Amino acid sequence: MNSDFKLINGLNIYKLNNSINTKGHIHEQLEICQVIEGSQKIKIKDNEYILNTGDTAIIFPEYLHSYSTCDNIKSKILILKYEPEIYKQVCPNIHILKQKNYKISQNTAGDKSKMIFDQILAQTDNIILLSCSMILLSDLIESIDLVQTNKLGSLNLTCKILKYIETSFNNDITLKDISHKFGVNPHIITNIFSDKLNTSFNIYIGMLRSEHAAKLIRSTQLPLTVIGELSGFGSSRTFNRVFKKNFNITPKEYRTLHKKTSAM
Repeated sequence: MNSDFKLINGLNIYKLNNSINTKGHIHEQLEICQVIEGSQKIKIKDNEYILNTGDTAIIFPEYLHSYSTCDNIKSKILILKYEPEIYKQVCPNIHILKQKNYKISQNTAGDKSKMIFDQILAQTDNIILLSCSMILLSDLIESIDLVQTNKLGSLNLTCKILKYIETSFNNDITLKDISHKFGVNPHIITNIFSDKLNTSFNIYIGMLRSEHAAKLIRSTQLPLTVIGELSGFGSSRTFNRVFKKNFNITPKEYRTLHKKTSAM
């Protein structure tokens, strides 16, 4: 995937030169997706949208979501991922808020948001980028419908399983382990991945481990063998094979590429 990436004090910025195609997943970050050019399909919980040029989607933490491409449409996408220490500065009570809508169309987005998106795309200064992104998040949260809940509520089985995997993928977990923890037949878990996420357990956990390894490669100077172990890979051979399947390059090549782009 041809992209530009920045990591700034708990804010991840991805400028992508093509649309995204990912399996269903959840994470603790708050995510904003804006279509700069073209179109992008997105599914958040049971809601499916097509985002066109200028449209934005906001995805709260722990919301199941996936992306898919629009055929034969060249797209440019901006993704902002806010870590908890960042988004809680803007919305400290987010854990008791529930989204009623996820898409903000170009026609309903305020001039302020449009101007900030332009600033983020043009800026290279990290301090200004972080400031603009915080203002943008505040502005977008004010523009969506939210309802307050009296309690956190219970996640359905799919989200419970995904949340458990999100926090345990770097351990040697198996379908049998998850089956025992949640008291369900392993076939039910297999069906959740195939029917709801359109993937398999092994592919999904390999994706999580690869993404975690990529984050460690970008943020540390740890040896790749150590990063592989910390990410849950049982051997360097498996680490290289699965990482390349997810990123189209080896961990070593990824580190070299990151060093080059960071020096620019």
